[in-house]
Amino acid sequence: MNIVVKKRNGMILGPISLEDLASLLSTGQVLKNEWAAEVGSNEWQEVQSLLKKAGAGSNPMASHLKRFVAFVVDCALLVAISFALSPLMEQMPTVLNNHWDKTRHFILSFAVWQFSISLLQASKMQASVGKAMLGLAVVGEDNRRLTLTQSIARQFAFAATSSFLVFFLMPLFTRKRQAAHDVMLHTVVIEV
Repeated sequence: MNIVVKKRNGMILGPISLEDLASLLSTGQVLKNEWAAEVGSNEWQEVQSLLKKAGAGSNPMASHLKRFVAFVVDCALLVAISFALSPLMEQMPTVLNNHWDKTRHFILSFAVWQFSISLLQASKMQASVGKAMLGLAVVGEDNRRLTLTQSIARQFAFAATSSFLVFFLMPLFTRKRQAAHDVMLHTVVIEV
């Protein structure tokens, strides 16, 4: 089946295959609420509806802004976890000076944060709290839910690459809007 797409700016795209349409939708080159029709038909419908009816639905990649806001929300949770762990850390006997106590506290908070994100991404939620609040999910490039092992590996890769600013800028330049940890583990962040 070949499809013609009517873009918001009035441009007509096509004829293209359903697979190509799904790919253009996933990369954001076609929007889910733009209009599409089968070649030779006057039955225009939204792209997402047409793909779902044809059994070829695909979710668009998350926008850069939504990913950034989700990251900020998740960082706020890191701060909350850190404060929540403070009384526990104060009860632990220590032989180190205050500087190392604070570092150990941060490392423990960061580890708890990363592990909880891993659990959430591997769950039915498929997202950290920040991503879930913004209607995003983390899936494999094959659109499958991550296993716990994949999710832990993704978070470990995130931690390993997070000190390099260029890796956070990668979604601006990659076709599937993937950061370094996404590219390494073949994952994508999609809108649900």
